[in-house]
Amino acid sequence: MVDKKPDTQEPSICLICAWRENCVKKFSFTGQHCLEFSRDLTLKAKPVGEVPPEKK
Repeated sequence: MVDKKPDTQEPSICLICAWRENCVKKFSFTGQHCLEFSRDLTLKAKPVGEVPPEKK
């Protein structure tokens, strides 16, 4: 699910949620952001506007 929380530009994605391992709502919320979403701080956020390096 890729919904955005109303107070941030960051998407609420189950894969980066701190509760992903034991979440009972995983991938089941529709049309709204997940109220229990909390970003896993052990995963580094990609800076805004960062472009991945080109492979040769």
